[in-house]
Amino acid sequence: MASMFTSVKHVFFFGGNLYQVWRNATSARSWLTPDGGRFVMLKDHIFVLKYNPERRPCWDAVTDLGGYSVFVGKNHPVVLQPKNAPGVTANCVYWINEQSRNEPMVFDTVTGTSTLHPSTAKALSPSCKLVCCWYFLDDKITEVQDYGRKPRLISIDHCEQVSKSSRKAH
Repeated sequence: MASMFTSVKHVFFFGGNLYQVWRNATSARSWLTPDGGRFVMLKDHIFVLKYNPERRPCWDAVTDLGGYSVFVGKNHPVVLQPKNAPGVTANCVYWINEQSRNEPMVFDTVTGTSTLHPSTAKALSPSCKLVCCWYFLDDKITEVQDYGRKPRLISIDHCEQVSKSSRKAH
């Protein structure tokens, strides 16, 4: 039922597993569950689902990303370890709130809450363009996982991906 009300969805591979990130971008919803309870889904609530082909239903909601964090936006999802990215918190989904000046947000999978990213004031200052995608400038960020392919770095140039070898060629 939640899938009907989650209008923003992202798929990514990480650590040999398939994941989905669902976000309810419209409004708060609630409905009765088969056992007579009530399920409430707040606006901008996020679900992280992990695929398990051995189980039915095959998608499990998870609150632990193994200490990693995932960034979702208009570009494709990126997974990285917080130890390689100062200011990044483990087990969080970093997302962009398109309905509110493209504010960068952080969803904590453990608490189930979203908060403004600490750099929001800087990202939304008049001298900066609105955030449209995530990018990483530090060459020490090597744990970026990209759809199961080799780790890559993200460049600020047009928010496109650039491998280390092609960066050295320039």
